[in-house]
Amino acid sequence: MRIWPVSGNPVEGGTAEIGGSDARHMTSVLRLGVGNKIRVFTEGSKAFFAEITETSRNRVVIRMLGETTAPGLKPPKIHLAVGAGKPQAMEVAVQKAVELGCLKFFPLITERSELLTTSRTQRLRRIAVEACKQCGRAEPIELSDPVTLADLPKEGLKIALWEDEEETTLKTALEGLETPLIITLVVGPVGGFAADEISEMRAAGFVTARFGPLILRTETAAISLVAVINYHFNRM
Repeated sequence: MRIWPVSGNPVEGGTAEIGGSDARHMTSVLRLGVGNKIRVFTEGSKAFFAEITETSRNRVVIRMLGETTAPGLKPPKIHLAVGAGKPQAMEVAVQKAVELGCLKFFPLITERSELLTTSRTQRLRRIAVEACKQCGRAEPIELSDPVTLADLPKEGLKIALWEDEEETTLKTALEGLETPLIITLVVGPVGGFAADEISEMRAAGFVTARFGPLILRTETAAISLVAVINYHFNRM
């Protein structure tokens, strides 16, 4: 079931309002009206069942019926950094990162990445919010401003995909590992990482690993990498 954000932290029996594009989508597209039950999440990431008590085109009033559960994020906490690329590729990567349970997303600025403007970053954040609503996720993803390799998290397990890695595959990099608290995954932009960037990541404790013999698109690599991590650490 789709989940809708509400402002503030209303309690059971209290009321809240949903406005703007969400209200219009509920009333005009989904044809929801008085008496319909929906699921919402608050600013404190609590999920509630709620009943619609009043509607207009730009405003939906709801009454909180009781707290419920929303799909939680099992450990490890996944941070995904993706080399900034074409708008559509980045939008797909962000959307799927939300659906696959990433906690943080870092648009990554590298030697071969593309410019990511403020307006594009804002659009990625809107896409992340919509993806949370669609997949029923109450805990939002944290989408950062563009960062460099030096800005990436220092703690936890750190893996960077690199197509020229000759020794370590993703499978061997994960063999025998206990579930870490945090794992940071890095995928390069179109054209991959420069040699000095690989050296920088290795010096920072990243394991470089290859996925296989084929060269994947950035968004394909990012989605596949998170899916493998989810399976390996039983997050599915």
